[in-house]
Amino acid sequence: MTTQMTLHYLDIETCRKTPENDERDGFNPHKGKIITIQYQPIDKRTGQLTGKLTILKEWELGEKTMIQQFKPVFLGYNHPITCFEFTPVGYNLKFEIDFLRHKLIEHCNLDRRPHLLWTKKPIIDLFSSVVIANNCNFKGAKLNNFSSKIHDGSIITQLYENKQYDEIIKYIKDEAEGFSEILKKLIRTLPGILTSKSLNT
Repeated sequence: MTTQMTLHYLDIETCRKTPENDERDGFNPHKGKIITIQYQPIDKRTGQLTGKLTILKEWELGEKTMIQQFKPVFLGYNHPITCFEFTPVGYNLKFEIDFLRHKLIEHCNLDRRPHLLWTKKPIIDLFSSVVIANNCNFKGAKLNNFSSKIHDGSIITQLYENKQYDEIIKYIKDEAEGFSEILKKLIRTLPGILTSKSLNT
């Protein structure tokens, strides 16, 4: 059985569970919650985002239902042969994967063994490339410092708690475009810098 790899842009937005909690709790999967999950197909030849940007919204569905809806999309092909049929591509995906794993355990009784998501799920993370472009410094290696993206994620909590959902959607679309800019540049330039020996045989 053969399968074709399909790339999907993947990102989430998170927030503290209540305004009484510390704002930093929004980055902790034990104390925070996912308020959106967004994904979109990618043309792997160009890096262009294609098709529809799907945005699952916690304020419409609730976190549990949102996670349950995303589970078959994310893990429907979690098998050694078919796992490439939804290959997440993102920026600092370690954060997304860890948060999603905790929420899948919480809401969907996912097996707690982390290897199910860490070793069987192929991912492509652009963060390392930007760190290298940033003179191998982690500090400052932010998407908004290397693309047209305007804001970083620090504005999300306030927007969410003010129920400015349209502004969150605008932020998400801006972030997706910034991500696509970097991916397209990498796809254009990296093959000219690094070429696999197998491509020359």
